[in-house]
Amino acid sequence: LHEAEGVGCVSCHYIHQPNDVTERTTQSKVCYKCHKDIRAATYRAYTHPIRENKVICSDCHSAHGSAGPSSLKQYSINENCYACHADKRGPFLWEHNPASEDCTLCHRVHGSNHMALLNKPGPQLCQQCHAAESAGGGRTHISSFLDFDRSNPRQMRFVAARNCANCHIKVHGSNHPSGAALQR
Repeated sequence: LHEAEGVGCVSCHYIHQPNDVTERTTQSKVCYKCHKDIRAATYRAYTHPIRENKVICSDCHSAHGSAGPSSLKQYSINENCYACHADKRGPFLWEHNPASEDCTLCHRVHGSNHMALLNKPGPQLCQQCHAAESAGGGRTHISSFLDFDRSNPRQMRFVAARNCANCHIKVHGSNHPSGAALQR
């Protein structure tokens, strides 16, 4: 990838000098010289621990090219993510298709202003696909946000924080026999 863009070896590899790309503690600094947008993403509210050097660029990317997109070490974004997040892989008795298709449908990889590196806040993210889902009684979850039974603790919890994950906690998939709604 870098070669195709006309980036030579000495753009990243500094022989006998500090900040060489092969040094774990300085690698990100070298990559950020060109990848300024990625550096900016690592300063958002929620990130992988890149600034702390617990995760570095080469943990996920191969600077010298790969078969996967974005020079990922694995052949797909999901396989790259599963290297650290194996519990999200499945297979699950009850699958949530976006989780098995492409992690980036819901998550920003380098940094986000939303919890869990989400692309959007809870309900907005879910409603991209589930806007017309029934909340029981033929009503949608959206209308149940506006008109709910204040004496029902379950509804109060759901509406108070207005987040689908308050009830649907197994968003990547569930193995519970009655977990079709990803609640267990």
